[in-house]
Formats: sequence, structure tokens, C-alpha cells
Amino acid sequence: MAVLQDAVSKGGTIVQHGTTHQFGTLDNPYNAVSADDFEFIRSWCSATNDTKAPAVDCEDKSYVQIGGALPGTSQAWAAERVEQGRQIFGEVGLPTRRSSRPRTTRPPVRPTTASASSTRCAMSASSSTPVP
Repeated sequence: MAVLQDAVSKGGTIVQHGTTHQFGTLDNPYNAVSADDFEFIRSWCSATNDTKAPAVDCEDKSYVQIGGALPGTSQAWAAERVEQGRQIFGEVGLPTRRSSRPRTTRPPVRPTTASASSTRCAMSASSSTPVP
């Protein structure tokens, strides 16, 4: 908190990027722990850099596939999550002047080579069993 308050007092701007970086108890793709997973879009691990590859347990050499809607989400749900985050910042006296746009504010997409992306995992984690 002190670091953020100091940054704001010196003219810094807080840009909110999500609220918890997790989606409930769903491994998305790692372990359903705040800040480890994705909050606004479906993700899973695969052994190859191919969005059509089967899901595997996430390991250091896995690829993280990104794409697709999370179950039960909508644009209204994403907007509410962002607002909840802004309220949390406000409760501790930190202003937010901007927020980055969550991916689920765009129309939901199914994973395809054109609409999904992948990145290499940077950490080991528990299994994920996505339904891409």
C-alpha cells in the first residue's frame, strides 16, 4: 500500500488490470489462485503451440493457450468485476483513473488459430482440465 500511495502522491496513475486474476475455483490454466490465472478469458495448457492440441497438465515447457469465453460470463459480468476492483481501490484511498479493457468485453470467441494466442508457461502448476 505504501508504495502505491507514494507513487500516486508523486503523480503516478494506477491502471487497473483485472480484479483478482482468477476465475473462482477453475484452474485457468494453473491453480485457481489469485494472480496466477486469467480472470476474463479461458486458458489451458498444451504440449504444443497449437490451440487445437489437447489440454495437458501445466508444466515449465507447456504452452498456455488463450481464447474462449468463461462459463456464465458476459459483458455485464466483466464490467461488474472491473467496478468491484475500482471500489476496492477507493476503499483504501487509491484513485484509479484508467482501466485496461478485459478481453470479455469483446464478443466471446472460440479458440482458433486466428482468434487465440499462446505463450510458453513460466511456472509449474497443478493440472488443468479445460473445456476449450
